[in-house]
Formats: sequence, structure tokens, C-alpha cells
Amino acid sequence: MRIFTLLALTILAVFTTGCGEVLSTEPLAFKEDTLFDAGLIGTWFDREDTAITVTSETAPVYEILVIGTENGETFRLKGQLVRFGEHRILDVTDAEAGLFGIHAHSWVYVRKTGNGIQIQYLDSKYFQAKVRQSGLPQFTADGHPVLTAPTEKLQQLVRLYGLEPEARGGTMDLVPFKRKN
Repeated sequence: MRIFTLLALTILAVFTTGCGEVLSTEPLAFKEDTLFDAGLIGTWFDREDTAITVTSETAPVYEILVIGTENGETFRLKGQLVRFGEHRILDVTDAEAGLFGIHAHSWVYVRKTGNGIQIQYLDSKYFQAKVRQSGLPQFTADGHPVLTAPTEKLQQLVRLYGLEPEARGGTMDLVPFKRKN
């Protein structure tokens, strides 16, 4: 029971970083399912109050630094990109593992646009309802589902419901950082 409590506390901490409201304890992909897109490397801005720097020392893993430009808060994340047909989902987890190294995974839909990248968490009310109805092993933390299913089952769930536009939450349009000459 103590492990469950520690896991729940760790996952609650992820919610405070602004990550998605549907989490999993297992990754969305096996190593052989990941792909690497060098076009994601760089510094990105949402034109409001967030800067995101993406690097990669050990492809296909991305190191992601999220900086709140208004308050200076920073979050270090790691991500792996997974392809589902023409769709791409970034499996994001805290780079600085919580207590006892437990990572919670959140999923971000990634789409390249003409001048940048558009991201959306797979966390809409529609997707949360589908997760709850899925029959997959899960528990609730702070009112949100946390999946404990194995990777294969998570992939099936995403194929069934996560690729639909209504599965995605709010949109963040990111543009590349450009220095003035």
C-alpha cells in the first residue's frame, strides 16, 4: 500500500507541471517503435509565456527543457516520438524521476505546420471518458485516469481513440526562435 501512495504522490506532482490529464505508468512505445525527427531539435516559443528547448544526446530520446518566461519556472522532460500511420505522438516523462525513479507518461500529439510545430495533449474530456471505459487497468489521481496497462494495450487504446481530433486538448502553436541580425 505504501508503494501505491508514493506512486500516486509522484503522479500528482506531474499534474502540477502542467502536463496532460491522462497519464500512464508504462511508456507508449517499445524502443523499436520510436522514430527520431531532427526537425524537432531547437528552441521554440508559444508567442506568450513559454519557451521550449529540445535537444538530443542519445537519439531517439529527446531532452526537453520547458521555461515559463513570465515566472522563470523550468521543467526537464524526456520524450520519445512514436508513429501511428501519419500521426505522431510524443511520449513525455519527467527527466528527473520522482521518488524511487517512478516515471509517469503523458502523451502529446505533434504536427508540423508551415512555420513551426503544433502540440496538443491527449487529455480531452472525450479521451478521458474513453480511457475510463476502456477496461484497461487504471486508478484515479486528482480526478484523472492513470493507466497501468502494458505498452501493447496503450498502443491499442491510442489507435482506437487517441488519433481522433476530439481526443486532443488545447492547442499550443510553437514557432522557432530566430535571432535578430
